[in-house]
Amino acid sequence: MSFRGPRAATLTAPVVRPARVAGRADEYFVMILSDANLDQYGIKPADLAKALTADERVNAYILFIGSIRDQAAKLTKALPPGRAFVCLDTREIPKIMQRIFTSTMLKGM
Repeated sequence: MSFRGPRAATLTAPVVRPARVAGRADEYFVMILSDANLDQYGIKPADLAKALTADERVNAYILFIGSIRDQAAKLTKALPPGRAFVCLDTREIPKIMQRIFTSTMLKGM
C-alpha cells in the first residue's frame, strides 16, 4: 500500500493492526517510506509514534528519505528508539532494511 501526504500518518495505525491478519507468520512488518515534511501535512510526531506502536506484534518502522535541514534527524529523535531511520542517499535503503530485519531477528532470540 502507498499513502501520500496528510493521509500517511492517519492511515498508518489502521495498516499496522491488520498486518498480522493477513495470515500466520513468524514476523509481521510494516515499512513506511516518507519525506520528513510531517509539519507540512499537520502530522505530529506523537501521533506517528502511537501509530508505529499500535500493535506490539507488528514491527513497524518509518524511513525518512531525504530531509530539509535537520528535519528528519529531529523526527527520528522524537519517535520510539529504533523505529525511525534517515536515508539521504537512496542507495543506502537496502542496508537500512537489512539492519532493521537483522535487529528484529536478534531481538526475538
